[in-house]
This record gives sequence, structure tokens and C-alpha cells, in this order.
Amino acid sequence: MRTWTSKALFLLLGLYLLAVTLTKPMGADEAVWSYVAYLWTQWGKPPFLWVWDTKPPAIYELFALARLAHLPAWAGVRALGLAATLGSAYLVFSLGRELFGERAGLLGALIFGLSSGWRLVDGPYLGETEVFGVFFSLLAGALALKRRWSFLAGLAGGLAVNFKPVFAASLLGLAILTRPPKRWLWWASAGAALGFALPFVPVVLGGEGLGHYFQTALSVLAHYAPDPKRRLSGFLNSWFRSPFLVFWLTTLLFALRERENRWRLLAWLALDFLGVNASGFYWGHQLRQALPAASLAAGAALAGAELPLWVGLVWGLAAETGFRRPGEDREVARFVRGLTSPEETVLFLGKEGITVVGYLERRLASPVFNSGLLVVPGALERLKEDAAREEPRVVILSEDAVGKPWARGLLKGYRLLKSFNKYQVYALSLRRSPSTERLRLRFSETRLTP
Repeated sequence: MRTWTSKALFLLLGLYLLAVTLTKPMGADEAVWSYVAYLWTQWGKPPFLWVWDTKPPAIYELFALARLAHLPAWAGVRALGLAATLGSAYLVFSLGRELFGERAGLLGALIFGLSSGWRLVDGPYLGETEVFGVFFSLLAGALALKRRWSFLAGLAGGLAVNFKPVFAASLLGLAILTRPPKRWLWWASAGAALGFALPFVPVVLGGEGLGHYFQTALSVLAHYAPDPKRRLSGFLNSWFRSPFLVFWLTTLLFALRERENRWRLLAWLALDFLGVNASGFYWGHQLRQALPAASLAAGAALAGAELPLWVGLVWGLAAETGFRRPGEDREVARFVRGLTSPEETVLFLGKEGITVVGYLERRLASPVFNSGLLVVPGALERLKEDAAREEPRVVILSEDAVGKPWARGLLKGYRLLKSFNKYQVYALSLRRSPSTERLRLRFSETRLTP
């Protein structure tokens, strides 16, 4: 394969992913992480104290670093995500070249890069945890295949698990694929332990956030689960009633044609399949975890069939690419910022419109702002207590919360100020609102416990 061909393909992949990610400013997860970064960098409040979430701290630290670099948190992390996705494509190429030949590696990298832009996997949202989990797990696998820098490989693997714990399944699959020696694995295990623990250090130094993390994460995971009907529907729609079906066809072709390393690659894909299905939810971006193994199997199958390289380009047409139009989130956030000072709190109620939280640059009155968490025992009571104590100046209601009984109860004493397409903004109807000094003291002294 000519060098200029591979370089041109990676350049085109970069431009394609850049075009995809620029079409959607911020996703729901990115909004929550941006909000956490705002609290951490502007108010000195570490993760988990003021937000109920289940993610380990590595992703929060990326968003905080982006803010410290004077970048919009989501945009800075998206740039890192774009680099990580291109790096992952190269690592897929490297693994494929070593195991199945250069043509298979290049086709696998091309398929992986194009599939990363699919709407099925939330293509525009390159700030998701899976983007970085994929990169660090592949880095660990590539180093394992070359038998180099075992401690560094383990460190990368530990970081992958900190971005999302289910990537432990990917690492096990890559260990089966690359078969590193036992002595190498000892050093890699030490590096993995350090890589997983390091992101927790700033949280521990920042106060009591670590204890809150385990309390809230366990509580949410124990109760925030899909019902069997939704679980089955998500499973079928994600894996079989979607463009991912083409991966199953190429995987079958790979299993029938390929002999060398066949079962080890299929074991890696099977473990990633289990990792994606672990939560029972199918948000789209979760499927990114399975893309490297599936893409490598597809690349090897197409290369073995001696199909021309341009066939890989068709992959980008096999699914609707993730181009989206920007919403009104930023407009709503600008409107609310004009009504409030940085010391005042805002109450957000809803789930679908949660992206506005990332643009607000204001503190929320309660860590229970995602209405999807109201299924957790005590969450609604906590939300009511926080709203009564904080007396937020403004309430933002997303369309999925309009008319809900619990939302109507929280809106007592507020008047509708402005309606947007998907949001309603309410303001305190009282003539006097809490003073700035009272708000500052309340925020600094109140301990928010789950």
C-alpha cells in the first residue's frame, strides 16, 4: 500500500469527523460534564458533591482542563475526542496490519473511522467517555502485541477503565487477541492499577467527593434501570434493526474465510458485545465500544475477498451520518444568564433538554436536575428540599416535564416569563428574592449529601 494513500485516507477521515462533530454543539452527557467543570473551576467544588452521576472522574477532569485552558469545555474535549478517534483508527490499522496484513488494517481503520460518524453511535458527540475508552484500550492492545512498555500499556488500560469501567471487557478481549507473556502482564497489571487510581487523586484532595461518588453511584445504579420491554427494544433496535447489521454480515464472512487469529478476534468482539449490553440502556454512544473489533473483522473479511479499497468508502453511506442542526439551548441559556447573577441559583426540571445546563454558567439549585433520576428513592424529596432551601430565582422547564404533577408543585410561587419551542422559563413572582450575600453563604455552607 502506498504511503500517500494511507495518509490521504486518514486526512479525509479527519475532515469527515470534523464536519460531523461541528454540526451538533453539545450532547446531554457533555452538558452535565461541562456543568461539573464549571463548578470545579469557578467555585472550587469537585465532582460528585453537586451532581448525581455514575461516571468515574477522568472525564470530568478533561472538561475541567479544557475550561482552565480558556476553551468552552465541550469544544476543547471534542477536539481531544477527534484526535483520539483518529488515533484509534491508526491503532486499528496497526493491529490489523500485524495480524491480517496491511490491506486488512487499512480497510479496518477506514471502516472504523467512517462508522464513528454514524448517528447510530452518536457520531457528533466526540466528547463521550467511550471515545477515550476506545483509544486507551487500543493503545494498551497495540503495545501488548509489540511486547513493549508493559507498564505504560497497563497505565493506558487503567485509564480506559476509569473513563468507563465496562472497558475492562475490552482489555480482556485484547489480551486474548495479543497473548502477552505472563511476565509482561505482571507489570501491565501494576500500571493498570495506577492508571485507574490516578484520576481519583484530585477528587480525594478536593474534599469529600469520593464518598459521595460511591453513595450516589450505587444508589443510581441500583434503581435507574430500564424495564424488560425497553431493554429488549433497545437491544433489537441497536444491534439488528440498524446499520450495525452490516457488521454482523462481515463478521460472518470473516468467521467463514479467515483462519489465522479468527477465534481470538471473535472472542474480543464477544466481550465488547457483553460490555455494551451491561447496562441494558442503548444510548448510541455505548456501541462505540464494539466498533474496533467489528471494524477489524470487516476489514479482514473484505481484504480476504480481494475487494477494491474503495468498497470501504461505501461504509459511510451504509448509515445516516450524524449531522444534526443546533438547538435553542444556547439561546435559552443566554436569556437566563441575563436574568440572574453568578451568585444566584437556577432550577432545571426535565431530561430531554438537559443540554441547556452546559451553557448556563450558573449553579443549579439541586444535584437532582435530571428528572430521569426521580425513580431513585428519595430523589424527589431531595429535589423539593433543595428548591425550598435555595429559592432559585429562575426555573427552566423542558418540554418533557411540562404538565407533570411533581413539576407543577415545584412551580408554586413562579410565573411564566417566556416560552421557547422546547423550554419554558419561569421567574419568582415574589417582589423580593434572596440577597446575593445570603445566596453566597448558603452555597458555601450547605452540605449536599445524597
